[in-house]
Amino acid sequence: MADIHTQIRSGVCGDIAVYAEGNARPTGGAGAVAMLIGRDAPLVVEPTRASYFEHQYDFYKPELNSEYPTVDSRLSMTCYLRAVDRCYQSLVQKYERRQNQVFDIATPDYYVFHSPFTKLVRKAFARIHYNDYLLRGDASAAFIEGQPISEDIGTRDPETTYLDRECEKVFLDRSKGLFADKVVPSLLLAKETGNSYTASLYFGLISLLHTTGAKCIPGGTPSVDARVLQMIIFFVTSLF
Repeated sequence: MADIHTQIRSGVCGDIAVYAEGNARPTGGAGAVAMLIGRDAPLVVEPTRASYFEHQYDFYKPELNSEYPTVDSRLSMTCYLRAVDRCYQSLVQKYERRQNQVFDIATPDYYVFHSPFTKLVRKAFARIHYNDYLLRGDASAAFIEGQPISEDIGTRDPETTYLDRECEKVFLDRSKGLFADKVVPSLLLAKETGNSYTASLYFGLISLLHTTGAKCIPGGTPSVDARVLQMIIFFVTSLF
């Protein structure tokens, strides 16, 4: 019998995202990704991870005679951002406990998000800034630009801030520099193809490898440390 630890497996993710006429239609798209999975791979999965899911009817297909989903867009965005909150909060706790080091938004070199549309990814990254602020205030080294944060924002119930335009604007502004450096490299394909559901996250990973010249792969260049690439990859359970 073959040793399962020496075998190479394949994984394929693919979907078609199509919406009825309206605001959601331009975000539609399609795509598929095939991956080889095995030992001694050039890309290694970091064992420290966090997961979150919830049951919501933000996206479903109740009509069998239609290919279009029924979507509550505001609820979908709230579910996505809440998943970012919960995953990030859990990941920070696990990382700091295991590594005995502070983990904040500036720690990873790059971020790859599931991308229903790139504007939501922008909001998600700003949300990470918001979580750091709740945890550490302006003590985080990442908070070096943008408008001051009013004390009022820090006292608001986080559950009420997912669609809070004032709160969102502050952290969008303060995170724009880091977003350009750490997230934009992973959005190359998402900007061109639209949403591809299960393939979306891996399109982001491919985009990152392409835009960085694959320097993040151990052995890619002699001068690059094998740990140069640290990523937070969010698997969000809302099916956009």
